[in-house]
This record gives sequence, structure tokens and C-alpha cells, in this order.
Amino acid sequence: MTDEKPIRAFLAVVVPPDVKNEIRNIQERLAPRVQDIRWTRREGIHLTLKFLGTISESDIPCISRVVERKTDATVPVTLNVHSIGVFPGLSRPRVLWMGLEGETDSLPSLQDEIDSCLQECGFQREGRGFKPHLTVEEPGHKEK
Repeated sequence: MTDEKPIRAFLAVVVPPDVKNEIRNIQERLAPRVQDIRWTRREGIHLTLKFLGTISESDIPCISRVVERKTDATVPVTLNVHSIGVFPGLSRPRVLWMGLEGETDSLPSLQDEIDSCLQECGFQREGRGFKPHLTVEEPGHKEK
């Protein structure tokens, strides 16, 4: 028997603090116009590349090797927030997101390579296409 705690994990691109501050300002301007919304906390805003789900500590070395191998030659990109939208759609919005523009061309291939290589660690490939975005509101993230 092991004392390992399960870890809910994902791989993400870190968003710079100044961008998070601007997103927080937008959230504050939107707040009076929408009801019952749970805003993603400022420190939780990120660009998800791969949701891993619940993993154990023993999964981390394999994940780390894949990520290091696939990101070693990756160069920084410049991205801009350019739009706001909802998933799955306006008739039943569940997630409020901000779209990205700029040097986005490399993101889908990076995500696909990481997603593919993580199969060697036992993770299934994503069933849906990758759409780079920042989630700013979603169920389960309650701003305090």
C-alpha cells in the first residue's frame, strides 16, 4: 500500500502578471453585468495545453521527461487577448473564455506533440481540437 496522494494536474503556459492584472480588470468591469458567476482567481489564469486529470506522484517523472523533450527547443511567443466567448455556446454558456491572437501558430503543434507523447506515460489523447484560450470563469472556481 502506498501513501501517495492523488494530484489533479494539467500542463499549462504561464500567463505574465501584467496580463493577469488586465484580465482581472476586465472581470471587475463585467461583474456588475452578469449574475452568479464564479471568476477564475487571478493566480489561476493560464493557457492549458493538456488536462491530465488525477495523477500520482509516480507519474511525474514520465510527464516531466516528455514535457522537457518537447519544449526544450521552444521559443517564447507573443500573444494578445482579443475576444471573449463561451463554451459550449450562447444558448448554454458554461465557461467564459478569452481568445488569443498573435504568434499562435506554434501552439497547436506543441500541444499535439505533447498530447501524443504523453501516451507513453499512459495518458489518452484529447478527443477534441485544441483552441488556445484563457478561461476566466468556470464552474468550481469561486472568487473570494
